[in-house]
Amino acid sequence: MLKEIEFFWIRLSGIFEMFLKKILPVQASVKHKIGVTYNESFPLRGYLSFIGNSSGDEVAITVDVRLVEGVLSIEADMVRDDGRIVTSGPALRCEFANWLSAREVCEQYLKSLEDFLLKEISIISKEISMLE
Repeated sequence: MLKEIEFFWIRLSGIFEMFLKKILPVQASVKHKIGVTYNESFPLRGYLSFIGNSSGDEVAITVDVRLVEGVLSIEADMVRDDGRIVTSGPALRCEFANWLSAREVCEQYLKSLEDFLLKEISIISKEISMLE
């Protein structure tokens, strides 16, 4: 992971941890994992996945950060392991000069993601409950 984008992952993983604290009392029997991957196409792909204990089915909240031709793109979705999108979260597209100048807009995006997760908690909980 690029050192310059580490701030995004630290904040995103904190949002995922906060969300887990709200949802786990309801979904205690489902396994979960917070993780991050990155490559040349995706400087960061963060996820919070939930896996059914008996079925092995999975649903994940993913956040993808892309840089293409000077444009920063961030998208969030909740997806099932078959690729079906359950709900789409906030998205951002803006001109990109460097990570330092993009930090404020990234912070605003992360706040909108946090708000989205809390607003959609019943839909997300319902989808996770179908994994048990």
